[in-house]
Amino acid sequence: MASAFEGYVPQLSDLMAQSAGALVRSPSHSRRAEARRRLALHSLWLVAGLSALIIVLMFTFDATEIGLMPKRGTPALWPFRVLTDFGKDEYVLWALAALFVVGTLAYPLVRSGARPAVARFAIRVEYCFLAVALPVFVAEAIKWTVGRGRPFVGGKANAFNFV
Repeated sequence: MASAFEGYVPQLSDLMAQSAGALVRSPSHSRRAEARRRLALHSLWLVAGLSALIIVLMFTFDATEIGLMPKRGTPALWPFRVLTDFGKDEYVLWALAALFVVGTLAYPLVRSGARPAVARFAIRVEYCFLAVALPVFVAEAIKWTVGRGRPFVGGKANAFNFV
């Protein structure tokens, strides 16, 4: 069984290298320019379609939902404030960072039999940290790029407040 596994890893890595090479190299087809134009046209249609969808959703969903929200500072907002505070990314990231530091500091202190379990724990915590941090980073970059304000900035509900 060990020999079958040893043959599997080189085959898998060879297949992955071939696949990556096929994705990176330029097409060898004789109609390269036509394929490039089609890709550009499809990309343009995709961007145009997604932009239209976003605008339609802003008019139909955002404006309606923002209009239904209670005014800022009213007592009816407390359940939403609790949910917002519960899911803030900085709390999650700080907790995961603390768990990772605990796992890293505990690794040399535990007996050798428990070290793999501590290492697996630290790796999983690191994965969760990155799984939270990367989408937060992307979302913040999109927010900064788009520049859409909060719904009640300026005193009244406005779904189309861009700064």
